[in-house]
Amino acid sequence: MLEAAGLHEQAAAVAREGLATAREHGLARTYGAVLASNLAEPLVSLGRWDEAEEVIERALQLFPPRVGRTYLWRLAGDIALARGDLAAAAESVASIRAVLDGTRYHDQYLLPLARLETELLLARSRPAEALSTVEDALDRFDMLRGPGYAWPLLVAGARACTAAAAAAAAARDGAFIAKAAAICGRLRTEASKLAADGLAQPAHQLTFAAEAGRADRARAGAEPGELAQSGDMRTAWDEAAQAWEAAGQPYPLALALLRSAEAALSVGDRDDGTTRLRHAAALAQRLGARPLSDDIALLARRARISLDHPADDADAQAAPGRAGHTQIPEPERLGLTAREFEVLRLLAAGRSNREIASELFISVKTASVHVSNILGKLSVTSRGEAAATAHRRPGLRGPGRAGLRRTPGDRGHTDVLGAHSGCRCLRRFTARVGPHPQAWPVYRTLHLLRRVSHHNRSGSRPGSGTMISASASDVILDRPTTLRACR
Repeated sequence: MLEAAGLHEQAAAVAREGLATAREHGLARTYGAVLASNLAEPLVSLGRWDEAEEVIERALQLFPPRVGRTYLWRLAGDIALARGDLAAAAESVASIRAVLDGTRYHDQYLLPLARLETELLLARSRPAEALSTVEDALDRFDMLRGPGYAWPLLVAGARACTAAAAAAAAARDGAFIAKAAAICGRLRTEASKLAADGLAQPAHQLTFAAEAGRADRARAGAEPGELAQSGDMRTAWDEAAQAWEAAGQPYPLALALLRSAEAALSVGDRDDGTTRLRHAAALAQRLGARPLSDDIALLARRARISLDHPADDADAQAAPGRAGHTQIPEPERLGLTAREFEVLRLLAAGRSNREIASELFISVKTASVHVSNILGKLSVTSRGEAAATAHRRPGLRGPGRAGLRRTPGDRGHTDVLGAHSGCRCLRRFTARVGPHPQAWPVYRTLHLLRRVSHHNRSGSRPGSGTMISASASDVILDRPTTLRACR
């Protein structure tokens, strides 16, 4: 009820409490799966996609009932699609369909599936198939029984009409234009019957009206963003953006701002168009919504607008604040997401994937994925190299372990945490390789790292013979030529 009313933060808090209670009573696999869905859904709405993915993954590891799994798969598919991972989104659609085909009608399962499939086909530039999916849903499903699930499908349907009409107009396909017009008319009829309660449903209603108007203009032969008349569409998209801002949902807000900027630029209002476009770009970047960011960047290039400057400091910070994150400046994060930044700090502290997972309340698999992403973004090939990168930047040093601390006066020398991380990596290597004629430099390095780690555990300062300078640690941790030679 809370999520349906648009009260996402409250919905997430209640679901989290319920999930903890289900675990305490041994009901995590059954009721816990439902509550995990109830937690993940508001997190998706709030733009806290990393958290939502972790909740989904943990719930799926419990092998919940098959129908309950489809809801989790759909939420995972929504995130994957928004981030541009079309293969993962397609896998979600296929998995859901395999379970739901032949089952009784449930609006909470089948309407979101039709919407996700429609949006996936649009992302793959297949407007004809997307339009057919919408038509099939209109023929088979009763929209009035679940307005909360019907409104997003109607919006996706209107977008399919826009894309189909634009493609048909370019190809001068009169029959296809007529089909798009007919389906858009059916969508309007359904929309006129639906209730719009809470915060999110009125925002969907306004978005549908704006998108349907955009489809009308596409059918008239104009490009979807070019408006021959004054700011009718601009007003419609501004109203939708305001509604999404009130609902606290940054992704549809960014999309509405993009369309509003498109409309403003089409009537020559460059200043307002630039403001809206920059705000949308800031939101999309923080969400990691790559396809939306690409669309924003494309419009900016066409209009010769720079996105380097924040649109409005208050606006740019408002949506992330609602999403529940304290944003770390991008230069300090080295291009990492906020969660990857947290993982890097723990990795630099010598934590294993299992320890990282435990500390961040995520699965070991998710921790492993984060570590792999970090290595790729930092252009390094090992955990040791990533730790060395972190230790060269004071803002990225890990929190440390109990009993491990940096010895006073060790400025210019490797942090004990880096020594511990390197020691862990080399122990694994030597255990695998065993005695080897070319491995003596590795054993010598391991011996030095053990001494550094031991002295810092006890709080004493190691002798000069065991201190490893930053440049030497770079050689040990960043250039594993000896390791490669011994494989």
